[in-house]
Amino acid sequence: MKHISFLCLFCFYSVIHAQVVPNSMVFMNTKITFTPNGKAEVQKFVNTLVQYKKSVNYTVQLCLMHFPILERVLAQEQVPDDFKYVCLQESKFNPNAVSPSQAVGYWQMKLSTAKAVGLIVDEKVDERKHLILSTQAACRYVKMGYDIFHNWIGGLLAYNQGGGGAKKLFPSKFYNKNEFVVDSQTPTYIIHAIAYKVAFSEKIKNTTPEKTFQLSKPKENNSWYEFAKQHKVDVDELKKYNAFVKEGHFLKNYVYLIPQKAQTSKIDETLITNHLPQNNNPSILDNPDLVVIRDEKTAQEVRKQKYVFKVNKIKSKQEINIGDTVLVTRPKTQKPEYHIVKSGDTLSEIAEKYRVSVSELKKHNPGLTNEIKIGQRIRIP
Repeated sequence: MKHISFLCLFCFYSVIHAQVVPNSMVFMNTKITFTPNGKAEVQKFVNTLVQYKKSVNYTVQLCLMHFPILERVLAQEQVPDDFKYVCLQESKFNPNAVSPSQAVGYWQMKLSTAKAVGLIVDEKVDERKHLILSTQAACRYVKMGYDIFHNWIGGLLAYNQGGGGAKKLFPSKFYNKNEFVVDSQTPTYIIHAIAYKVAFSEKIKNTTPEKTFQLSKPKENNSWYEFAKQHKVDVDELKKYNAFVKEGHFLKNYVYLIPQKAQTSKIDETLITNHLPQNNNPSILDNPDLVVIRDEKTAQEVRKQKYVFKVNKIKSKQEINIGDTVLVTRPKTQKPEYHIVKSGDTLSEIAEKYRVSVSELKKHNPGLTNEIKIGQRIRIP
């Protein structure tokens, strides 16, 4: 009986010493206050996040590895530092994370959205899995949302829901204000984002990192093995943290994350450079067919297409140039009956290309798995 009483007391002691949601706080440069119901919802999710010590310690170490780079990118992009918790929320810093809606990477972007904000996804690379480039793209996206509401919580909601969806959910009384009240009607996405900061911010401050990242860019045509040897890291670990390069390739024009034991050496901030095409069109938030023309090859492909579409401030599709934003819309009748798998294709990318789900593809192609082969015929429903 005493043992049971002691156990109950221990559990109670643990709960009351969990991270407690304050009556007010600052999140995304916005003063957050809570109604009793709103505070209870945030606290409930905080308790879920911190209930397992091993998981908490693992998450804190991931934050200590990734946050120093995120913080520098966010500062350069003039986005609130707390946006880094959204990366944790979206992917747990897993570059290979894929959502049920086929959103990919650190910031969980769909293929069409990624291309619209200037990221490259092709047979060699998926920049949604590049920590720096994907974060710069995410900053661009959340700033578009901010431009709608002039409130960072509204911008965060637009990041998740798109501009149109966010307008239906974001209270008009908080437009053009740097304050927000969390209540029982607040969308779960915002509840969770705030909870991540409450759950982990103090733990991160009071924990010593076990590993850090340094940044490096190949100076010559290295291979994975030569580059790993140069930096004294295991080649498989190097690939793990640089999953943006697709299998069978090594690309010298990118900045790589080099994992190593924690040390005081500084991150080379000259390597954190935004090379994304200039584009600040808020309509990207609501239109997945908007594409930024990043290079001449893409421009030529768009000029050849039968359906153009609408090009911002351009009357002739022959005038499409690098940096332009193009609206590409194809009639549903343009879907081919079959897709022939090419090098670099993945099932999720094929699904998104034809606006169908992976489950639909598998339903109409009995025996189809995620392991597709070059030359394979996939029926498009």
